[in-house]
Amino acid sequence: MPERWRIRHMGPLEAAAGAAGAAPESNDAAMYRRILVPLDGSALAEQALPYAEMLATLLGAPIHLLRVIDPMHLGTPLDALLSTDALTWSIVVENERMAARDYLERIAQSLRARQQAATTEYRQGSAADELLAAARTGDLLVMTTHGRGGAARWFLGSVAEAVARRATVPIFLVRTSETAPAPPTIRRLVVPLDGSSLAEEALPTAHALATRLHVPIHLVTVIDVAGLRPLELAAASVSASQLEETLIRLFIDAESHLARGCERLGHGGVVTSTDVLRGAPGLAIVDAAQPGDVIVMTSHGRAGFSRLLLGSVAETVVRRAPVPVLLVRTTPPAG
Repeated sequence: MPERWRIRHMGPLEAAAGAAGAAPESNDAAMYRRILVPLDGSALAEQALPYAEMLATLLGAPIHLLRVIDPMHLGTPLDALLSTDALTWSIVVENERMAARDYLERIAQSLRARQQAATTEYRQGSAADELLAAARTGDLLVMTTHGRGGAARWFLGSVAEAVARRATVPIFLVRTSETAPAPPTIRRLVVPLDGSSLAEEALPTAHALATRLHVPIHLVTVIDVAGLRPLELAAASVSASQLEETLIRLFIDAESHLARGCERLGHGGVVTSTDVLRGAPGLAIVDAAQPGDVIVMTSHGRAGFSRLLLGSVAETVVRRAPVPVLLVRTTPPAG
């Protein structure tokens, strides 16, 4: 477990939220018009469905099931592919299309039998490219971190990885299990903050979801002692008092990050707690997660948009978190 400097529930920082005024406007959750669920025919990918159905019910949104067939990844050996004539190949693709249509309709019918509105869509092409093309403004993309390819890769399944890096809509990532997964439960939303405005862009979405799901929000920030600048470490090595002063300053900064987060959340009826952790940011956030949590965070934070990939902290959290992660789209700074 991460080392905590202080654990508080509804303490002074939380009280500040009560005097802050109205709750923040949501840039995502209030506008979820559709729950988009990509499926590849595997049981692992289908583990996203219980969360998708729960969210759709609570948010009053329809579910849109998507199946993408990539002709270049149908499991046909390369030599056989090269020797297949155009007519035979078109028949193979058409059979895949019909199977995908029947598969999606079977799942949609099951959802409709439970009074859940559901539509289906079939696309052909690169899985990640077509999934991104199918996503619309107002969608919430709910998918598992691994599908047909299993968990062979260290990070996400190749499709989930590409989508997480490039999507312009929020993504709810469900960690897969080789055994029967537990029923979906959301008891608390955990929002990591690092003092940056980019990280705070997750707060409106968290507030809107917490209000609709009737769950509390837990704000966390991490003091990364290993991330101190070399000069600070050099000074600290000379004097224990200087090290203590540095750590006190970091703790005060961390408290201010949480206070600002509470102020942004306002008094909209959501119970808020805070926690200051110490350690590597990504790992500390993962270790702080409890069963029933959903981590709500932006894909970039203090480091900004210096990388084309996911921010390093978000990447670590998505890789290792034992609970679902909701990645909120951030707005790149002008210029």
